[in-house]
Amino acid sequence: MTFSNSLGFRLSMLTLALSAGFAHAEGQTVNLDEVVVKASSTAVPTRVTRSQMDRENANDLKEVMKDQIGMGVGGGTGVSQFYSIRAVGEDGINLDVDGTSQSTKIFHHQSRFMLDPALLKSINVEKGTGSASAGIGAVGGTIKATTVDAKDLLVDGKPYGVRVSGGVSSNKGTNGGVAAYAYMNGFDALVAANFLNNKDYKDGEGRLNKGSELAQSSYLAKIGYDFNQDHGVRLSLRQERQKGDRSNKAEFLVEGDRFYENTGQLENTANLEYHGRNLGFVSKLDANVFQIKTHDYKPPKGGEKYSTEDRKKYPLELTTATARGVNLDFTSDIGSHSVKYGANFRRETTQPSDKSNAKELPPGFFNKAFPEKKTDTGVYVEGIWRFDPVTLTTGLRYDHFNFHAASGETAKDGQVNPSLGLIWDINQNLSLLATLNQASRSPRLNEALLANNISGFYNKVDPKLKAETARRAELGLRWNDDNLSVSGSVFHQNIKDLIVYKWGLSEEKQGRIYNGGKLKTWGYEFDTKYRYGGLTARFGVSYVKPSISGDVYYGLDKLQSDIHESSFTFRNMGRQWLTGLSYQFDHPKLEIGWRGRYVEKVKFLDKVRQPKNGDKIDVPTHKAGYGVHDVYANWQPNGKDNFNVNFAVNNIFDKKYRSHSQRFPNGFERTPFYERGREFTLGVNYRF
Repeated sequence: MTFSNSLGFRLSMLTLALSAGFAHAEGQTVNLDEVVVKASSTAVPTRVTRSQMDRENANDLKEVMKDQIGMGVGGGTGVSQFYSIRAVGEDGINLDVDGTSQSTKIFHHQSRFMLDPALLKSINVEKGTGSASAGIGAVGGTIKATTVDAKDLLVDGKPYGVRVSGGVSSNKGTNGGVAAYAYMNGFDALVAANFLNNKDYKDGEGRLNKGSELAQSSYLAKIGYDFNQDHGVRLSLRQERQKGDRSNKAEFLVEGDRFYENTGQLENTANLEYHGRNLGFVSKLDANVFQIKTHDYKPPKGGEKYSTEDRKKYPLELTTATARGVNLDFTSDIGSHSVKYGANFRRETTQPSDKSNAKELPPGFFNKAFPEKKTDTGVYVEGIWRFDPVTLTTGLRYDHFNFHAASGETAKDGQVNPSLGLIWDINQNLSLLATLNQASRSPRLNEALLANNISGFYNKVDPKLKAETARRAELGLRWNDDNLSVSGSVFHQNIKDLIVYKWGLSEEKQGRIYNGGKLKTWGYEFDTKYRYGGLTARFGVSYVKPSISGDVYYGLDKLQSDIHESSFTFRNMGRQWLTGLSYQFDHPKLEIGWRGRYVEKVKFLDKVRQPKNGDKIDVPTHKAGYGVHDVYANWQPNGKDNFNVNFAVNNIFDKKYRSHSQRFPNGFERTPFYERGREFTLGVNYRF
């Protein structure tokens, strides 16, 4: 349900009130040229539209999100990239595409975030612990993406059309795509394909980052029918494939010949959606049923080049993770108020390869495959209570999980999560906001690629294992007038009962899963934009400080005989600054601009285990600060947004740096990827 108040703010909130419940509210929408900025509760707004992506020729989420407050994307290309929101790593982040999601990863962080922006209509980032309606496991934040429909691409009222695109970069990268679509007499059809081919790129010192090459193909097919303006169904099939010559752990640079040749990931998503409006007591119904199947292909000989002879002798290993789910979301209007309620169900399974890639381990028992499965079920109710100038949102959610480990042991738990939101429109320009949200997240399944040879990984499960529970408190403000928009907030988040994975690499020293830690983060965000005529200036800053306690650390010793790791591998992000300046000419329709990103050095203590006695110690380490500058231009030859020619010089001063969202700090024995050095890009997209 959407409300519009006298200030021109649009309030989009999902919530019901039960006397005991709380929830969160989404804030206003501010139109700045063609970019829609949508607030998620008190968080600084982060939303990107199709129009913006066309103007910037973004090829992955790292490029789309590189100047977004409170979010980081580090690593090389494709599955080697690592996402974080407010210092929480991607194990605590949901990726929701058209209501489809999964929490399982095949190996380390790889495979959960395969998403090509070329297929999307919009991306919205909801930071921190979500409300009751945010879905299953909305603990650290949610990246919500919507794929494009035919109606989103049509031009000048035509019932059908074609979109073509292409681009090149100085780092030996090329991309191209084509889409055909039509919407006639209620029938909606779209077929789209996009291709990306990047060679290993160079960093700011001109060093080739081996293992960063990526060949990617993405496909989307949609067909639907609108029975009338209130009822419609859509069936979509989406496939994304990546391959390249990478190290065993894709987030690390390839050293010498130690790489897997032509490793790959393939993800297929099928989704059936129904959208209904004005159904009597139910004013709105959104429902979908989906399946996500992800495959990982690797040679069975770890740590060696996979030659042509090897390929004949040893077939590629195939490891699979599958997620199936159903979502039902209802909204009912009660006078000026609104009630939202629904249910979510998701079942996830893994099927490891039955081939061992660990030569040093004994044969037999270690060469078996150990599948796992997990079921998540949630129900929620939320309400929006509008008492101008105050809007109160309240809600209540119950989540339950049932976990079946590779060992045959099980664990299950249920959690009730309340939340509360408040928006006070002081006047036509200023609003104050407050949020108190709670959410829980079930244990993730074993990394399926490991379960084919290391029986001790996550083998024993504490039967009293509980879900991780997060609580976020946040205060914020919004200011908006004809020229100036300001968003800011301060927040504190506490995640307790962290699920610890103790790895054991032998039958005598079994691993286990148990609750054993706590992660606290606090920080602030501030973002402002000023527009005068064709001139737009931007300034933003974010800061987050995480601290972790309990029986949680990452062992870095080479023996790795006994490692504890939390599912929330957090990121020390520190303080980051964003600046921008652009000018829009009307004749010709040309925008030129500059953006700057500055990240301060972060010092912290890394908890590791001593190889000799196993005692935990604090090791001083740091992440180096950096500053990066880009210049860009977008020209629309026909004066419309259906034809874009864009050019950019990224990292114009050729800075050598690593994102603070990287998996490991400076000086770690393995070498994570550096970011790209100076790069020239040229892109074109045209809809007709």
